[in-house]
Amino acid sequence: MLNMLRLAVVSAFAAGALAATEPTPPPAPPPTPRAAHIPLEGKLDSLLAERFHERLAEAMREGKLSLIVIELHTQPQAAGPALEAARAIARLHDQNVKTAALVREPGTASDTLLALACDRLFTAEKARLVPLAPAAFTPPASDEERTKLADALDAFTAWRPRLRPFYRALVDPSLEVYRVVFEGKEDQPAFYLGEDFRKLAPGSYVASERVAAPNAPPKLGAAELKALGLSSGTLEKGEQVAVKLDIPLTEVLTLRDKEPSGGEASAGSPGKGFEARGQPRAKPTGGRRVVFIPLDGVVGGGMLYSVRRRVATAKGMDPALIVFEMHTPGGGLADAFRIADLIAGITWAPTVAWVNPEAISAGSMISVACTEIVMQEKSLLGDSAVISGTSGEMLRSEKIDSYLRERFKNYGKGKYPDALIEAMVTLGTEVYELETVDGKHEYFTGNGYRNLLRSPEEIVRFKDPRRAPVVLESGKLLTMDDEKARRYGFSSATIKNREELLAFYNLSAREVVTLEWTWSEQLVRWLDFIGPVLLTLGLLAIMLEFKMGGSGAFATIGLALIAVFFLGKYVAGLAEVWEIVLFFIGLVMLAIEVFVTPGFGLLGISGLLLMLVSVMLSLQSFTLPSTSVEFGDFRSSIAQVGLVAIGVFLGTLLLGRYLHRTPYLGKMILAAPPPSTAPTVTSEAVLPPPSEAESRQELVGRRGKAASMLRPAGRADFDGEPFDVVTEGDLIEAGEPIVVAEVHGNRIVVKRAT
Repeated sequence: MLNMLRLAVVSAFAAGALAATEPTPPPAPPPTPRAAHIPLEGKLDSLLAERFHERLAEAMREGKLSLIVIELHTQPQAAGPALEAARAIARLHDQNVKTAALVREPGTASDTLLALACDRLFTAEKARLVPLAPAAFTPPASDEERTKLADALDAFTAWRPRLRPFYRALVDPSLEVYRVVFEGKEDQPAFYLGEDFRKLAPGSYVASERVAAPNAPPKLGAAELKALGLSSGTLEKGEQVAVKLDIPLTEVLTLRDKEPSGGEASAGSPGKGFEARGQPRAKPTGGRRVVFIPLDGVVGGGMLYSVRRRVATAKGMDPALIVFEMHTPGGGLADAFRIADLIAGITWAPTVAWVNPEAISAGSMISVACTEIVMQEKSLLGDSAVISGTSGEMLRSEKIDSYLRERFKNYGKGKYPDALIEAMVTLGTEVYELETVDGKHEYFTGNGYRNLLRSPEEIVRFKDPRRAPVVLESGKLLTMDDEKARRYGFSSATIKNREELLAFYNLSAREVVTLEWTWSEQLVRWLDFIGPVLLTLGLLAIMLEFKMGGSGAFATIGLALIAVFFLGKYVAGLAEVWEIVLFFIGLVMLAIEVFVTPGFGLLGISGLLLMLVSVMLSLQSFTLPSTSVEFGDFRSSIAQVGLVAIGVFLGTLLLGRYLHRTPYLGKMILAAPPPSTAPTVTSEAVLPPPSEAESRQELVGRRGKAASMLRPAGRADFDGEPFDVVTEGDLIEAGEPIVVAEVHGNRIVVKRAT
């Protein structure tokens, strides 16, 4: 036993000695730092900003980078694109990627803004920066943009607060700023506003100087920038910046800007984030023309009629691209579906929705149906919930919402994230944004996000998924401006004018044709809008003719207004000929019931029903509703008919009460005489007046003469007392003797006296 123990000790000692004699493998060398070099020159408009985003995304896809060098030589345009590009640079700091700017020539406002967003600044000898005054941009920055500039500069100094007062002075010329050097921090001077500088204790700093005074902006030449501690040195080429920061020239990848080719974007999946922006999705054909089709105003039957005509015209014009210029707050859901179906079915040319300046509700659905969306600055897209056409309130119906969501998703399939489309339609949708391990962005509804967290297989695809930011909170509808739409992948570019749009699709040399609304289409659209008013006035005019029983002028006016109502619906494709005939058959039946047959029975009720059915059918494109959307339109039709009925009822009451008092018409329409209060034959006392119904019943058998032509309604005179009467259907000339045959309430029926 002792021998075995000795053997084990000896063996262990020998093994240890052998291990001690083996060489230790050298540690793995640290990875070689890599840099990307992005030259940025030219007019810094929305197109160049988009292409800069593309270069940044390309750089991030190249692998682990420690530095991105941005070589600046831009010409200033509007402040918006420069702000967007600067914010993109600042976001790299949160991804642990350092940035350095090289200002090569005397700089502009856009160069200054982008340089201040970087971690390090280098300049050429002749370079200088400029204050960010409103006039430094083209057009001059607005008050709102000036506020955004100040906020952006504050954000750029979040990790270097010592620079914040100096950055603020570049925007606000009224500020006084001092540069202060503290002992031990000579290479990192701090900046103080005048009032804060005067609070510092004397002797607490090594040196100080005033670098900005009210209305005396700081000097920003290369030498001054270096003296202020803002510039890290003077260089001439972007590649030298990387070498200066200890990155070998062989590890510098230069990503130069490219002109858009007009082809489809290949980077990233559609709608996953900013990596999918900046390249057109729509691929123009080899056609000779670019066709613009403006869609402005409320979506309705008139717009549908016009789009059909203009799309058919465009098909025969050999188009390379069809651009629908959107300026609509929304409109009828059924008509929007038909327009969207029509556009989605265009296979002979790509279609682009240019949102200029808004495509809300139904307009956003039409836009999503196009091949691609681009947007004007500060334009709006989204907010597509269903609204009641009568009350203006949102219709909270899951039956309608589910149908609308699916139609939207079908139009945007493969182009836009389903979660964001759902958030445009359904109130209460919560949306989360997650970044994948390869730098792309995906969007999830609240339920989808919670299911993802419970799936170990899926959750590993994302960076820090449990801290995903909320894109849209519950209780809001998604409405996007041009910046949000690009971030979320809906818009491919911000386009300010047609020239930029043509350049974006590389179609500047093509012929441009605009297919406008025709005057007849505008008329149809207007008639479609005021249709219920026309119908109400037309029915009131016919009621007035019944009341007057005169020349037939008001009957003619009423029939003309009703005919115009149906004309608008017919041209818009809503009313058929048989529906129009049905209305006038019902009107004739109602007239027969009123003037020919006493009382109000089957004929009158049938006539009213025929008129009601005819109007209902003319307000909708279907006979009986079969889908949730058609049920919604059916309810809207009922509401419109109800409003017309209320209008006719109230108008009839007002006509009966006040029409006889008007200067001209009052002479043609006689009010019923008041009941007599004269003494009776048997008594000298004045008896209480009989009721109006009783006094009218006493007229039965009374003789008089026609005061006007009775055809069959008119006026009659009974011993000097005028009454409105109606015959049993006969035409009686003025002056002929008559006798009262029947009295039904206020309706006095007369016939020829024998």
